Amino acid sequence: MVTDKHQMIAMSGCIGIGFYISTGPFSGPGGPIAIIMSFALVGVLALSVMMSIAEMVSIRPMLFGEMSGFVTEFVDVELGVAVGIVYW
Repeated sequence: MVTDKHQMIAMSGCIGIGFYISTGPFSGPGGPIAIIMSFALVGVLALSVMMSIAEMVSIRPMLFGEMSGFVTEFVDVELGVAVGIVYW
């Protein structure tokens, strides 16, 4: 039985592989060092975002609102509304 969840997982797997394959011609001239540096840069960026979210959760845990509640609390109300609409 295939559910919507399984279809979304399959679609994200195809998109991820497509991005990986399509970046080959662009990353070829840079060589292996450029590829390693780019993956490291993206990894550091993802790690910093996750650590920032963990800091916000530890400072002020929220039951409702998810990410838009954090943006409203720590940045601006209008940006929190925009984030809520984007997540919806």
